[in-house]
Amino acid sequence: VEKYSNGFAVVGLRDNSKMKYTYIDSTGKQFNEWFSFAGEFKKGQAQVKLDKKVALIDKSGKIKTQWYDNIGNFYEGYAIVRNGNWDTGKFALIDTTGNLATDWYDNINYFYNDITQITVGRGDSAKYAFIDKSGNVVSDWYQYIEYGSDKELIKVRKGIKTAGLYGYIDQTGKLVTDLYSF
Repeated sequence: VEKYSNGFAVVGLRDNSKMKYTYIDSTGKQFNEWFSFAGEFKKGQAQVKLDKKVALIDKSGKIKTQWYDNIGNFYEGYAIVRNGNWDTGKFALIDTTGNLATDWYDNINYFYNDITQITVGRGDSAKYAFIDKSGNVVSDWYQYIEYGSDKELIKVRKGIKTAGLYGYIDQTGKLVTDLYSF
């Protein structure tokens, strides 16, 4: 039994050689469902794992999301989710209600200043752009984006590394310089 946190404690039971987990509340009432992992409740939800898939549950034990291969931590109301493995899987953002907030991409970052970087394709064929919280692409597509949330201007490249044109976009995705070659 783990310590009580946010009204619940995780309890484990060895079933043959495997552990399984569920929750009990302060009255000792137990959830009906058992999981291969049960995380701590934070802001009314907890991450659980069953057969190598993860989901979020609410304090009633109801599954709030689809089952994913990974769910990241929430940041400013959104969490990155992944289906498939890290190298070839697809990524999206969910909101705190568990609903998909974006389409699926080859990679995605958290929102910062109401936009986030997305990636379509992998390796040399990858293209990058920014979307807003409505899912609208708000920048051109680039072959390179030097993204960092602490940057006022973001370096971008159109074309291949050895012959591409570089410039800078602002935090809204707007190109604010001419494109130039190195």
